[in-house]
Amino acid sequence: MRRYLPIGMLVVFAQTACDGEPKLDRGIDVFIEESAILVDLTYPQEQAAVTLNVSFAARDLVDNEAVVLNSAGLYMADNGLGEAVADLNCAFPDDFDSSDPLGYPVGTIELLCDATNSQLADACGQEFTVGVAVQSAACDCERSAVVKTTVECLPDNRADALAAVESAGTPANKPSQLQIFIGSEEGELSDRSLYGYDDEGRLLFIDEESVEFVEEQPIFSYSGRRLFTYLDNGYYESSVSIVGDGEGEGFRVETRSAFSYDAEDRLVQIDVDGGGVPDGVIDHSSAISYSADGTVWTVLVDEDNDGTTDSTRTYTYDEALLAIELVNEPAAAGTTRTTFVLSEAVDHPNQVLLQELAESGLQLVSISLDDSNDGEADAIKAFFYEAGLISGSELRDADSDLLVVREHWIYEASANR
Repeated sequence: MRRYLPIGMLVVFAQTACDGEPKLDRGIDVFIEESAILVDLTYPQEQAAVTLNVSFAARDLVDNEAVVLNSAGLYMADNGLGEAVADLNCAFPDDFDSSDPLGYPVGTIELLCDATNSQLADACGQEFTVGVAVQSAACDCERSAVVKTTVECLPDNRADALAAVESAGTPANKPSQLQIFIGSEEGELSDRSLYGYDDEGRLLFIDEESVEFVEEQPIFSYSGRRLFTYLDNGYYESSVSIVGDGEGEGFRVETRSAFSYDAEDRLVQIDVDGGGVPDGVIDHSSAISYSADGTVWTVLVDEDNDGTTDSTRTYTYDEALLAIELVNEPAAAGTTRTTFVLSEAVDHPNQVLLQELAESGLQLVSISLDDSNDGEADAIKAFFYEAGLISGSELRDADSDLLVVREHWIYEASANR
């Protein structure tokens, strides 16, 4: 039975000379069917994701099909199989019979490679030649195949340094922590947020902690941190969310967010990379536009950054600029309405962001939640103030007036912590 080489292989084939009389019509040839390398810089000691699939084909005369894997590695592009930049330490799978490579059930063999992320870190973003060399018993010579491959890398998301950032102190007019209570009028402490500030008194980070009671004593467990950077005008530039407990793999970045503004310093874009493993590619985006008088904001949310709108949030001021109605229209769920009632009218509605109301000196009186979009509130959140500073809030069921969640802000001016 005659066996022929496949036609149209998108690989480069090379052959070294055999000892003695040339036997160009003998032996087993190797082809690279697929090659990909992904390095995760967050975990330097773990295995890199190396995909290296090969196949074999016989020449006209083969009296011994046995092959031995001599090497698999990274080489300088356009330099053939010279000195390896990195050894991929590959082997045939356990069910592969090297004495009968053509009899492998699926035809394509996935090599098992053992290279760590740290070993391949220096190759990030560069194009190399991936080469595989095998020893063919039929001609007692080495046959090889090469293909160009770019080494892709996930960014280094280790965040131990970010977790160690300390507050420059808590200003007298800024909260040091927020406590959240669930249930009855007394309620049970459920979670708390600790606030850190920079040298200019701006919010630097928020530490989230969950609470578990052991013998009636609260035990706090760290659940994450969000850090902020600012532009020269004091607006958010970016934020980073980190998770971890400082043990084992330590802390790592979970999401990275970037904020963009127009010429009038209005927020127009929020891009989020992450939701698990930030890879330098935007996963979620929100585009914000404004009406001419600034009383209507429209937020188009693209949940998977595929260019389509998954939900629309519309914020609309009333005529007195004392209330903002939010209509949230998810594509796959029912519409909800939320009404924010302010203590006083705003001067420049198109420059006010809801999360910045306290910073602008405005106060929220209440938030009404209409989850069924029937024109009636399902829950109402009321806010309380002392000496002009927010001190607490209560979320109650609109029908029964039962307390659902209570929040309490604590003010403790301090130096560095």
